[in-house]
Amino acid sequence: MNKHEFINHRLSKRLVFNFIDNNKVQQFLSQIDTINKEWQISSALSPQFLEKLETNTIISSTGASTRIEGSKLSDEQVELFLRQTKMRKLETRDQQEVAGYLEMIKQIFDDFESIDLEERTIKQAHSILLNLTCE
Repeated sequence: MNKHEFINHRLSKRLVFNFIDNNKVQQFLSQIDTINKEWQISSALSPQFLEKLETNTIISSTGASTRIEGSKLSDEQVELFLRQTKMRKLETRDQQEVAGYLEMIKQIFDDFESIDLEERTIKQAHSILLNLTCE
């Protein structure tokens, strides 16, 4: 058996599916196709809508992530805080944590295409998170 025949033989063995496996593969491919179509549709969304979506994502992510750490601020308070951050002193630990998280998540949104997922990057993100806390 030559190399080409050997490869074809191995592939034919690997690509033999029973009925159940075949249905699972078809369902999975259908899900991928659906997601792909949704992704194509989302690329046609207006810049204003995408900006609002980004803002909402930042607010809800900030609220949820800092509440996990014990912050008591609601998403509404985070949104208000986001608008007023540059105008006020960070008085509470909750405000400091939210401000640090907002700074970090904005940087991720702005630079996501050039961020390498490495230990140093994670440490840098953590440093940004804690940058504004007093403790």
